[in-house]
Amino acid sequence: MVLPRLHQSLAAALRRRSARRLAIGAQRTKPSVLTPALEARILAKTQQRPPDGSTHWSTRKLARVLKIHHNHVQTAWTRARMQPHRFERYMQSDDPDFEPKATDVIGLYLNPPQHAAVFAADEKTAIQALDRLDPVLPLSPGRAERHGFEYVRHGTLSLFAALNTQTGEVPRDPSAGASPLHADLRVVAEQVELWFGRIERELLTRGVFTSVKDLARQIRRYIRHYNDVAKPIRWKYADPTRRITGSTSARTRH
Repeated sequence: MVLPRLHQSLAAALRRRSARRLAIGAQRTKPSVLTPALEARILAKTQQRPPDGSTHWSTRKLARVLKIHHNHVQTAWTRARMQPHRFERYMQSDDPDFEPKATDVIGLYLNPPQHAAVFAADEKTAIQALDRLDPVLPLSPGRAERHGFEYVRHGTLSLFAALNTQTGEVPRDPSAGASPLHADLRVVAEQVELWFGRIERELLTRGVFTSVKDLARQIRRYIRHYNDVAKPIRWKYADPTRRITGSTSARTRH
């Protein structure tokens, strides 16, 4: 009679243990389907600052807080085109007449006077001729191009550039200083800044220059090849509701 009682007691204990495990598993189970309500929760939480003091969320960090799988976070971000790891800079003008002035400048780009050449001119100062002490390790499968930390600075060069707004070309010699401005030449700013950003990304940031002369030579070569495929910049202002004003810009809280 003892054995049946032991079996009954053991069976009851196993049932209780199984019930506890099922209850714990039910509590830990993460949603397996990304519902509209869950997606709304993810997007709303993404627009709040993380509680750990960091500036933005990662998929796994947000998933831990919401107790969901990180793939749901990634899917919701992709659908909403949200990229918390990225940010952009902007400049807000406090000039009440900014828009009329911008209209005049952009109108000059789009519809220049007859027999006039319109250039956007500016200067990029103190471009450093940096030479690496260690050899550059080239791009390879699974590895990015690598540069050593140490470098030699041979000097600096200032680039005066003028961008032809009708063709996109840059008729510029970086060693000759600024171009003379004739009476029929109207000089306006901004478009050439876009070109400065391009040469910074494509040449100056990762370039290796053994001297200031070598830097000037490589800039001339870049300009020559750029002009072979140059295109005018197309101005677009498609959605005025997205413009940044004093009432719509976010304030940073400290």
